[in-house]
Amino acid sequence: MFSLRFWLPFTLLLWENSIAALVSNKNIKPKIVNGDQASLGQFPWQVAINFFGEVETWWCGGVIISEQFILTAAHCGMTWEVLSSDVYSGFIDWENRGDSTFGVNFITYNDFNPQTMANDIALIEIIFPLEFNDNVKAIDLDSEVLGSDVNVTVSGWGQTTDDADLAPFLNYIILSTIDNSECDQIYGKGTIRDEMFCALPIGNVIQATCFGDSGGPAVVYQNGSPTLVGISSFISDRGCEKGDPSGFTRIANFREWIRSVTGV
Repeated sequence: MFSLRFWLPFTLLLWENSIAALVSNKNIKPKIVNGDQASLGQFPWQVAINFFGEVETWWCGGVIISEQFILTAAHCGMTWEVLSSDVYSGFIDWENRGDSTFGVNFITYNDFNPQTMANDIALIEIIFPLEFNDNVKAIDLDSEVLGSDVNVTVSGWGQTTDDADLAPFLNYIILSTIDNSECDQIYGKGTIRDEMFCALPIGNVIQATCFGDSGGPAVVYQNGSPTLVGISSFISDRGCEKGDPSGFTRIANFREWIRSVTGV
Protein backbone atom coordinates (compact mmCIF):
# COMPACT_ATOMS: atom_id res chain seq x y z
CA MET A 1 0.00 0.00 0.00
CA PHE A 2 1.25 3.46 -0.88
CA SER A 3 -0.06 6.97 -1.20
CA LEU A 4 -1.37 9.46 -3.73
CA ARG A 5 0.55 12.30 -5.26
CA PHE A 6 -0.63 15.01 -7.62
CA TRP A 7 0.78 15.55 -11.11
CA LEU A 8 2.39 18.85 -10.39
CA PRO A 9 3.68 21.30 -12.96
CA PHE A 10 7.29 20.79 -13.92
CA THR A 11 8.70 23.63 -11.83
CA LEU A 12 7.06 22.08 -8.78
CA LEU A 13 9.66 19.36 -8.55
CA LEU A 14 11.54 21.30 -5.89
CA TRP A 15 8.31 21.44 -3.91
CA GLU A 16 7.78 17.68 -4.05
CA ASN A 17 8.72 16.96 -0.44
CA SER A 18 6.17 19.40 0.95
CA ILE A 19 3.50 17.90 -1.29
CA ALA A 20 4.33 14.43 -0.09
CA ALA A 21 3.86 15.70 3.45
CA LEU A 22 0.47 17.14 2.52
CA VAL A 23 -0.76 13.78 1.27
CA SER A 24 1.35 11.48 3.41
CA ASN A 25 -1.77 9.63 4.59
CA LYS A 26 -2.47 8.73 0.96
CA ASN A 27 -0.51 7.28 -1.91
CA ILE A 28 -0.88 9.85 -4.80
CA LYS A 29 1.55 11.75 -7.85
CA PRO A 30 1.72 13.37 -12.10
CA LYS A 31 3.15 12.29 -16.39
CA ILE A 32 3.16 10.30 -19.73
CA VAL A 33 5.58 7.35 -19.53
CA ASN A 34 6.31 5.11 -22.55
CA GLY A 35 3.80 6.88 -24.75
CA ASP A 36 3.63 7.54 -28.48
CA GLN A 37 4.10 10.92 -30.12
CA ALA A 38 0.86 12.59 -31.17
CA SER A 39 0.33 14.12 -34.58
CA LEU A 40 -0.87 17.69 -35.09
CA GLY A 41 -4.65 17.79 -34.81
CA GLN A 42 -4.93 14.34 -33.21
CA PHE A 43 -5.97 15.85 -29.86
CA PRO A 44 -7.25 19.34 -30.76
CA TRP A 45 -8.87 19.77 -27.33
CA GLN A 46 -5.49 19.50 -25.53
CA VAL A 47 -3.91 22.69 -24.18
CA ALA A 48 -0.87 23.62 -22.11
CA ILE A 49 -1.39 26.13 -19.30
CA ASN A 50 1.40 28.35 -17.97
CA PHE A 51 0.48 29.54 -14.45
CA PHE A 52 2.13 32.58 -12.87
CA GLY A 53 2.41 33.32 -9.16
CA GLU A 54 4.23 36.14 -7.37
CA VAL A 55 7.57 34.39 -7.85
CA GLU A 56 7.00 30.97 -9.39
CA THR A 57 5.77 29.86 -12.80
CA TRP A 58 4.53 26.34 -13.56
CA TRP A 59 2.78 24.23 -16.21
CA CYS A 60 -0.27 21.97 -16.34
CA GLY A 61 -2.42 20.44 -19.03
CA GLY A 62 -5.99 21.37 -19.78
CA VAL A 63 -8.94 20.58 -22.02
CA ILE A 64 -10.98 22.85 -24.29
CA ILE A 65 -14.72 22.51 -23.59
CA SER A 66 -15.87 25.71 -25.35
CA GLU A 67 -14.45 28.82 -27.01
CA GLN A 68 -14.35 30.49 -23.58
CA PHE A 69 -13.57 27.75 -21.02
CA ILE A 70 -10.79 25.26 -20.23
CA LEU A 71 -11.06 22.33 -17.81
CA THR A 72 -8.05 21.43 -15.66
CA ALA A 73 -7.13 20.03 -12.24
CA ALA A 74 -7.82 22.09 -9.12
CA HIS A 75 -4.42 21.24 -7.63
CA CYS A 76 -2.78 23.09 -10.54
CA GLY A 77 -3.96 26.34 -8.96
CA MET A 78 -3.39 25.56 -5.27
CA THR A 79 0.39 25.29 -5.35
CA TRP A 80 0.97 29.01 -5.17
CA GLU A 81 -1.59 31.77 -5.49
CA VAL A 82 -2.41 32.07 -9.18
CA LEU A 83 -2.01 35.65 -10.37
CA SER A 84 -2.47 34.89 -14.06
CA SER A 85 -2.28 32.13 -16.65
CA ASP A 86 -1.57 31.73 -20.36
CA VAL A 87 -3.31 29.01 -22.37
CA TYR A 88 -1.55 27.54 -25.43
CA SER A 89 -3.54 25.54 -27.98
CA GLY A 90 -3.21 24.03 -31.45
CA PHE A 91 0.36 22.72 -31.17
CA ILE A 92 2.31 19.54 -30.37
CA ASP A 93 5.93 20.83 -30.47
CA TRP A 94 6.85 22.36 -27.10
CA GLU A 95 9.45 24.68 -28.64
CA ASN A 96 6.92 26.06 -31.13
CA ARG A 97 3.91 26.80 -28.95
CA GLY A 98 2.86 29.88 -30.90
CA ASP A 99 0.42 32.40 -29.48
CA SER A 100 -1.50 32.08 -26.24
CA THR A 101 -4.66 33.50 -24.75
CA PHE A 102 -4.95 34.98 -21.28
CA GLY A 103 -6.83 33.23 -18.48
CA VAL A 104 -8.86 35.77 -16.51
CA ASN A 105 -10.62 33.56 -13.97
CA PHE A 106 -9.50 30.35 -12.21
CA ILE A 107 -12.60 28.64 -10.79
CA THR A 108 -11.95 25.76 -8.39
CA TYR A 109 -14.69 23.36 -7.38
CA ASN A 110 -15.71 24.45 -3.87
CA ASP A 111 -15.14 21.11 -2.16
CA PHE A 112 -11.66 20.41 -3.54
CA ASN A 113 -9.51 18.81 -0.83
CA PRO A 114 -5.72 18.81 -1.49
CA GLN A 115 -5.14 16.31 1.32
CA THR A 116 -7.40 13.62 -0.15
CA MET A 117 -7.43 14.87 -3.77
CA ALA A 118 -11.23 14.82 -3.63
CA ASN A 119 -12.99 16.94 -6.29
CA ASP A 120 -9.77 17.79 -8.13
CA ILE A 121 -11.30 19.86 -10.91
CA ALA A 122 -11.25 23.51 -11.98
CA LEU A 123 -12.20 25.79 -14.86
CA ILE A 124 -10.28 28.59 -16.52
CA GLU A 125 -12.19 31.36 -18.25
CA ILE A 126 -10.15 32.96 -21.02
CA ILE A 127 -10.26 36.61 -22.02
CA PHE A 128 -10.64 36.15 -25.79
CA PRO A 129 -12.65 33.27 -27.30
CA LEU A 130 -10.62 30.61 -29.06
CA GLU A 131 -10.91 30.41 -32.83
CA PHE A 132 -11.69 26.79 -33.67
CA ASN A 133 -10.00 25.01 -36.58
CA ASP A 134 -8.64 21.53 -37.36
CA ASN A 135 -6.09 21.84 -34.53
CA VAL A 136 -8.21 23.68 -31.95
CA LYS A 137 -11.58 22.17 -30.99
CA ALA A 138 -13.79 21.53 -27.98
CA ILE A 139 -14.55 17.99 -26.82
CA ASP A 140 -17.87 16.54 -25.67
CA LEU A 141 -18.23 15.83 -21.94
CA ASP A 142 -19.23 12.52 -20.40
CA SER A 143 -22.43 12.36 -18.37
CA GLU A 144 -22.58 8.62 -17.65
CA VAL A 145 -20.77 6.50 -15.09
CA LEU A 146 -17.58 5.04 -16.56
CA GLY A 147 -17.15 1.34 -15.83
CA SER A 148 -14.08 -0.89 -15.66
CA ASP A 149 -12.18 -2.44 -18.58
CA VAL A 150 -12.75 0.64 -20.73
CA ASN A 151 -9.88 1.95 -22.86
CA VAL A 152 -9.05 5.61 -22.20
CA THR A 153 -6.60 7.71 -24.21
CA VAL A 154 -4.48 10.04 -22.07
CA SER A 155 -2.26 12.80 -23.50
CA GLY A 156 0.21 15.38 -22.22
CA TRP A 157 3.67 16.95 -22.32
CA GLY A 158 4.58 15.55 -18.90
CA GLN A 159 7.87 13.89 -18.05
CA THR A 160 8.62 10.56 -19.70
CA THR A 161 10.66 9.30 -16.74
CA ASP A 162 10.81 10.30 -13.08
CA ASP A 163 13.92 12.42 -13.69
CA ALA A 164 13.23 13.81 -17.18
CA ASP A 165 12.34 17.28 -18.38
CA LEU A 166 8.97 17.99 -19.94
CA ALA A 167 8.47 16.08 -23.19
CA PRO A 168 9.43 18.02 -26.35
CA PHE A 169 6.32 16.75 -28.16
CA LEU A 170 2.79 15.86 -27.09
CA ASN A 171 2.62 12.18 -26.12
CA TYR A 172 -0.28 9.81 -25.49
CA ILE A 173 -0.99 6.38 -24.03
CA ILE A 174 -4.00 4.07 -23.92
CA LEU A 175 -4.88 2.71 -20.49
CA SER A 176 -7.68 0.45 -19.25
CA THR A 177 -9.93 1.47 -16.35
CA ILE A 178 -10.14 -0.71 -13.24
CA ASP A 179 -12.76 -1.01 -10.48
CA ASN A 180 -12.47 1.64 -7.78
CA SER A 181 -12.42 -1.15 -5.20
CA GLU A 182 -9.33 -2.65 -6.84
CA CYS A 183 -7.59 0.73 -6.95
CA ASP A 184 -8.59 1.37 -3.33
CA GLN A 185 -6.84 -1.84 -2.27
CA ILE A 186 -3.66 -0.62 -3.94
CA TYR A 187 -3.71 2.94 -2.57
CA GLY A 188 -5.26 2.23 0.82
CA LYS A 189 -8.82 1.71 2.01
CA GLY A 190 -10.96 4.82 1.65
CA THR A 191 -8.50 6.62 -0.63
CA ILE A 192 -10.30 6.23 -3.97
CA ARG A 193 -13.58 8.12 -3.93
CA ASP A 194 -16.61 7.92 -6.21
CA GLU A 195 -15.54 11.01 -8.16
CA MET A 196 -12.21 9.38 -9.05
CA PHE A 197 -11.26 6.50 -11.33
CA CYS A 198 -8.02 4.64 -11.96
CA ALA A 199 -6.45 3.04 -15.02
CA LEU A 200 -3.59 0.65 -15.75
CA PRO A 201 -1.53 -0.21 -18.85
CA ILE A 202 -3.12 -2.68 -21.25
CA GLY A 203 0.04 -4.66 -21.99
CA ASN A 204 3.24 -5.54 -20.17
CA VAL A 205 4.95 -2.19 -20.83
CA ILE A 206 4.78 0.27 -17.92
CA GLN A 207 2.74 3.30 -18.96
CA ALA A 208 1.47 6.11 -16.76
CA THR A 209 0.88 9.81 -16.42
CA CYS A 210 3.57 11.98 -14.77
CA PHE A 211 4.70 15.48 -13.71
CA GLY A 212 3.33 18.08 -16.12
CA ASP A 213 0.35 15.96 -17.23
CA SER A 214 -1.94 17.25 -14.47
CA GLY A 215 -5.24 18.60 -15.75
CA GLY A 216 -4.91 16.87 -19.10
CA PRO A 217 -7.60 14.75 -20.79
CA ALA A 218 -8.64 11.11 -20.48
CA VAL A 219 -10.79 10.34 -23.51
CA VAL A 220 -13.03 7.48 -24.62
CA TYR A 221 -13.78 6.95 -28.31
CA GLN A 222 -17.27 5.66 -29.08
CA ASN A 223 -17.77 4.84 -32.77
CA GLY A 224 -14.83 7.13 -33.46
CA SER A 225 -16.34 10.04 -31.54
CA PRO A 226 -14.23 11.37 -28.62
CA THR A 227 -15.74 12.03 -25.18
CA LEU A 228 -13.90 13.49 -22.19
CA VAL A 229 -14.31 11.10 -19.24
CA GLY A 230 -11.52 12.24 -16.92
CA ILE A 231 -8.88 14.79 -15.91
CA SER A 232 -5.36 13.65 -14.93
CA SER A 233 -5.09 14.04 -11.16
CA PHE A 234 -2.68 11.74 -9.32
CA ILE A 235 -0.33 8.78 -9.33
CA SER A 236 1.52 6.70 -6.74
CA ASP A 237 4.05 8.40 -4.47
CA ARG A 238 6.47 5.70 -5.66
CA GLY A 239 6.84 7.60 -8.92
CA CYS A 240 5.74 7.28 -12.52
CA GLU A 241 7.71 4.18 -13.48
CA LYS A 242 6.47 1.53 -11.01
CA GLY A 243 3.40 0.43 -12.95
CA ASP A 244 0.94 1.69 -10.33
CA PRO A 245 -2.50 2.96 -11.43
CA SER A 246 -2.87 6.47 -12.80
CA GLY A 247 -5.67 8.45 -11.13
CA PHE A 248 -8.25 10.73 -12.71
CA THR A 249 -11.12 12.99 -11.75
CA ARG A 250 -14.39 11.58 -13.11
CA ILE A 251 -16.09 14.14 -15.38
CA ALA A 252 -19.62 12.71 -15.09
CA ASN A 253 -19.71 13.54 -11.36
CA PHE A 254 -19.18 17.23 -12.13
CA ARG A 255 -21.36 17.57 -15.23
CA GLU A 256 -23.98 19.77 -13.56
CA TRP A 257 -21.35 22.01 -11.95
CA ILE A 258 -19.60 22.51 -15.29
CA ARG A 259 -22.93 23.35 -16.94
CA SER A 260 -23.87 25.81 -14.19
CA VAL A 261 -20.58 27.73 -14.55
CA THR A 262 -20.05 27.58 -18.32
CA GLY A 263 -23.41 26.84 -19.91
CA VAL A 264 -21.76 23.88 -21.68
